[in-house]
Amino acid sequence: MKKALLSLALAIFAAFTAFSQATAAPPQTATRPAAASADQASAERLQIAMSSIEYPVTPSDVYILNYRQSTGENQTRTVLVASDYSIDLGIFGKIDATKMTFVDLKKRVEALYAESYARSYPSLTIQSVGAFRVNVTGEIARAKYITAWGLMRLSDVLALAETPNASMRDVSIRSRGMTADVHYDVLKAIRLGVVAQDPLVRPSDTVTLYPAGRIIRLSGEVRETGT
Repeated sequence: MKKALLSLALAIFAAFTAFSQATAAPPQTATRPAAASADQASAERLQIAMSSIEYPVTPSDVYILNYRQSTGENQTRTVLVASDYSIDLGIFGKIDATKMTFVDLKKRVEALYAESYARSYPSLTIQSVGAFRVNVTGEIARAKYITAWGLMRLSDVLALAETPNASMRDVSIRSRGMTADVHYDVLKAIRLGVVAQDPLVRPSDTVTLYPAGRIIRLSGEVRETGT
């Protein structure tokens, strides 16, 4: 009888241990797809920024500067864009990169080092692109911040904001240091490709949405459905 009870107790203990091990440890692969997706998005942004002639210098961008000193020794310097668009180049002082594209900055920095160090062969590249937040307010369920980067446009922000009752014909942006809003007709950009009506957003921008006067949805036997 005692042996039977002992065997039963051991069996229950073994089953409980197996169950605990199966349920206590969370799945190790649950967060991997999300992390991989984020890494892929960052890599794609970096490739696009490096290949685009219009990528603007953006706060929190990280650049790598390689050059050769007069002694022949190769040097590598990490360059960070500050929140005020300033770039510290050490003995060469600071550069105000406000409203500069990376292509323009690259030419300026490389020329500065080439003039100072003979046969220095300077090269400025992007290591990572910066990210910032844009405030969206107005005709929206609640005001929210959208995470953006240097090549994100106003239409991209609106797509992420999910504003079914807002007008696309009148959307305004107030940028840092400005006292008045600038209004855009985003529908012209989406339907007709008018790029001037779909500007790049910048750090500290506030996007204001206005209610649509009326909303019409087309469906059925039409050439192009939509709202």
